[in-house]
Amino acid sequence: MSRRKRLRSVVSELLNRRNETATLWRVTGRDLSGDQQYAAPVQIKVRWEERNLVFTNAAGQDEMATAVVWLPYDVIEGEMIALGTFADADPWTVPAAKEIQGFVRIPHLINPSIVERRAYLGARRIR
Repeated sequence: MSRRKRLRSVVSELLNRRNETATLWRVTGRDLSGDQQYAAPVQIKVRWEERNLVFTNAAGQDEMATAVVWLPYDVIEGEMIALGTFADADPWTVPAAKEIQGFVRIPHLINPSIVERRAYLGARRIR
């Protein structure tokens, strides 16, 4: 098998792992009281693993995650995600919604233009 075909098979293997539907609420800003505002929810394909692990957040501090999600594109800390399909405009009304508390991009060793994206989820912080 040529190097290019092997690379394609590795990439397709990574993409095929995202076979679960999740709902993502992106942060659009803050309201007058300082609470985050969210865009309309969108459904995306992800790979979702419920497991406890320690990760390092953007501030360099260790935090505990309760789930890891592999995503098709970048997200930011503070956005909300839930496994399944939801239409609620406010993620705080969805009990299954979790807050994205960390995000990393991991480039492929052979082809750096291919990136694996992981979001670390934790318990909701106080609003």
